[in-house]
Amino acid sequence: MFKSEQNWLLPLFLFLLLVGMGFALYPHKPVWYDQIEDFQISSIEATELAGWIIEGRNDFLVFSLDTAAQTNNIPGLVPIKDLNQLETELKAKPNYKKWVMLTGPGGIPPQMAAQLTQDRKRRVMLVEGGGAAWQEQISAEAVDWSRFDLRQTAQLQGVRPFFHRSAEPNQKQQSYIAPKATAPPFLQAAPKKVALEGC
Repeated sequence: MFKSEQNWLLPLFLFLLLVGMGFALYPHKPVWYDQIEDFQISSIEATELAGWIIEGRNDFLVFSLDTAAQTNNIPGLVPIKDLNQLETELKAKPNYKKWVMLTGPGGIPPQMAAQLTQDRKRRVMLVEGGGAAWQEQISAEAVDWSRFDLRQTAQLQGVRPFFHRSAEPNQKQQSYIAPKATAPPFLQAAPKKVALEGC
């Protein structure tokens, strides 16, 4: 009885082992671009985009759908006027770079969003507030600091001086002046104390 059960379990174990090995060795397509955040449109703040520009990163491209916003301080900006031009840019620009979109007041049209996210390897990001946010926070000569919380104020103070001579037009540019180098004083031997006799 025991031997017959053993004879039955061994082929089952071998069958399950072969099935597991076949599943493990089956060529699966890469999953690095199948993550949901890699092909859905995510968001980025204007100050974060400004930080990328200051760092000199080259892993992103900036496209503008807002022709009215002041975005001339964004290097390599590509203005997009219609869906036909977007299709041309999709073929010409690499997919491995992040595509950062500056939208107009109406946001991104649904047809453009579908076209941008059609290729799951492409990472698409929208600047929060669009071109208007870039113009108000980065391009503007002055900002209304009362509109922002402490975190946003710290971010603006960190990036705005790189796009303007000073954080505000009324403030003078503070130039750093290195202190003059001074030679160390000569080491002198301490005078010896002479003990007076009879004291």
